[in-house]
Amino acid sequence: MPILITVNPFYRVCVKFMKMENQEYSNTDILNLFYIHGECHKIIERTCRVFIERYPHLSVMTREKFKRIESNFLQFGRAKSASIRPKP
Repeated sequence: MPILITVNPFYRVCVKFMKMENQEYSNTDILNLFYIHGECHKIIERTCRVFIERYPHLSVMTREKFKRIESNFLQFGRAKSASIRPKP
């Protein structure tokens, strides 16, 4: 009996969106985000609001995006996640 494999086009759209989301901010934008975070006394909500006010042409910064960027920076020493993860 042949195996039927279906391709979900919605899945492809989601995967493309997730790949684009990781590349939506340049390194300069992320550095500015951390400067703003220091100016806002490390309050995430205030940081997101000020970032949106200063950079309206970029996509909206949310609390979850900021936490993801910050955790990648703390874990890998850079804003983008590492393709080869360090050995524990």
